[in-house]
This record gives sequence, C-alpha cells and structure tokens, in this order.
Amino acid sequence: MTHGTLGGDVMHHVALSRRGGTSIQAEVRHAPIRVSHCRYPLKVKAILLDLDGTLMPTYKSLAALQYFEEQLGLPHSGATSFVAECRTRYAFEFLLHGPTSARRAASDYARKHGVAVSTAILRSMISLQEHSFCAYEGLRDLLDHARRAGTFVGIYTNSSCESAIRRLERSLLPPGSFNAIWAKNSHARQSLLLDYADVLIPYDYSKPDDTPLRELAAISGASPDETLFVGDGVNDLDVVYRDKARPRAIFCLQEKGAADISDDLSAFNARLRPGHTALGLRAINSRIDRYGIDSEIIRLRTGFVGLSRLINAGRIVLAATDRRTIVRDNQLVAATRCSAIRLFDERTSSWPLSWPHSAMVGASS
Repeated sequence: MTHGTLGGDVMHHVALSRRGGTSIQAEVRHAPIRVSHCRYPLKVKAILLDLDGTLMPTYKSLAALQYFEEQLGLPHSGATSFVAECRTRYAFEFLLHGPTSARRAASDYARKHGVAVSTAILRSMISLQEHSFCAYEGLRDLLDHARRAGTFVGIYTNSSCESAIRRLERSLLPPGSFNAIWAKNSHARQSLLLDYADVLIPYDYSKPDDTPLRELAAISGASPDETLFVGDGVNDLDVVYRDKARPRAIFCLQEKGAADISDDLSAFNARLRPGHTALGLRAINSRIDRYGIDSEIIRLRTGFVGLSRLINAGRIVLAATDRRTIVRDNQLVAATRCSAIRLFDERTSSWPLSWPHSAMVGASS
C-alpha cells in the first residue's frame, strides 16, 4: 500500500496499477465496499462545503465567550454560572454568529454579578469574534478554480439562512462564489442572496440528513466518486456516511479547521450545548476510527491550501457538471445545458436567469 502525500495533505491508500494509472481503493477489512476503483487523478464535478469551522473559524466566537469566563475566573457550573445564564437567556445561534449578542451576554453577566471587566478583555473578545468571520487561506483559490472549470460548488450548513448570509457578507468572499446554499429556513431578506449564490435552498431538517447530497447528485449528474464533501466535524462525516455501505461522496477532512477547535473549547461548547455532537479534531478522528474509513478520506492538513495544491498538481481535476440547475416551486430540479433558464417562487413570480449570473429564489418562509 502506498500513501500519496502533497504538502502534508494525504490521499490515503493509493494503489499503483501495473497497467498504468492509479486507483483509490477502499479498506475492505473494516467496512463494506465503498466508492472504489476511482481513477486517480480524481475527476471532480461537484463540491459541497460545510460552512462553520470549514470555510471560516466560526467557533472563535465561542472562544471569545470562553476567554471571558477564564479571564474573570467565573464558575463553570451552577445556576449562576456564565454558561448557565447564556443558555437560558440567549439562543446559541445568536452567540455563535452575532458578535453584539455575545458581548451583550458578557456585559449583562458582569453587571448583574458586580464583576469588573477591563477594556483589554473586551478588545480580546472583539478580536476573536472578528477572526471568526475570516475565510480560511486557500478558499478563494479553490472557488476560482471551480468557477473556471464549471464545477458545481455548494454550501450545506446547519445554520439559518440569515446567519449564513451574515457570515458570507463579513467574510468578503467574491460575489457569485457558490451555485447553491442549503441552510436552515429563516426569514432572510431575499436581496441579500444575490451576491453569494445562484439559489438558496431553505430546509427544516438537520445534519446528518443527506438530502443535499442526494439533490446535488440528481441536479448535477455527478456520481459519488465525482463529488467532494469538505467538512470539519462529526456531523459532516455522517452526512457522507449516512448509509455506511454506500457513501454519497468522497469526504475531505478540513483538518486545519477541526484542529482550530481545541479540547478546552470543545468542552466549553459541551457545557453550552449539552447533548450536542462533540466538536474538534479528536471527536472526528474518533468517529473515523470507529467506522474504519481512514483509508477512504482525504485529509487536508493545511486546509484549502492543501486542496488547491492537489488541484494544481493535477491529482484532482475539476470538471464541469453534466447539467445546469433550475428551481421550480422552491425545489431544485435538473436541467440540461442552456443559455437562459427561469426561477419560480411559491407565488408564481419569476426572474430570468442567464447562467452564470446570480439569481434568487422566492420567499424562504
């Protein structure tokens, strides 16, 4: 067995063929037959990306709250603990995606309990929060590669439409970066969608539901061995391996993003959201070991920089999808290649869409 590596990023279990060329084979000792005998270099027609912790270090927002708790030596448990008050007074999504809400939670707690908070602590919190909106290095290069090749690029996030749009706005990613965004249903303003994706698909399920991967396969024509799913967490892995005998994509572990979530921060998240899936590299590595699939995944040890290197080296070849996409009645459907298509919302209003210009779907409510 030969391990192909590039810049610290590993394509596991690459077996050299005596007849020429290479293939990626599954580890059959631990699991049923997977996406096997894929020609190497990989031909990729579709890429689905997690948002939080994958495209940007979103959980630095929680690190700001953790920092506040540590610097002031606040109790970690009990009804009057900082975390307990955050849980009862603030929605987790506001703490994660709303810097103002997180700082208000800290200020309110300090005022209520007579705790002095220095300007230095507040400045450090703001710095961590601002960092949480910065796209990881190499992401823009990947999006440029995909756009030029005609590769379908989508986002699948457990966050709401509104939070996803807010993060993309502040990340300063270039307009028209994504073909589609699957996000939790919310009352996001339609005008905010124009710069970031051709369509927004609101949903009411949660990861690890694999509906977006199934829809992506239907509308793009990309097979599982032509689809990459890039994620940093256990929920992302389980989207791909919802059916463990038939994974719906090749999983790429955004290891840099996972490693940015320290064990201490993962423990803080567990106190803030008891019963939720654990975060961080330790948690996802444990799940990978449990499934026995380490030989099947691509580890991006340097994040999107490593993925871009694999593309530049010709080990991953991006290609155009077989079909374009349209939305009817707020549902994605497949479409043959054409110069112009039309989008319809639930009220039968319509907007013309000339590919690849951006357009929007009707109300998400």
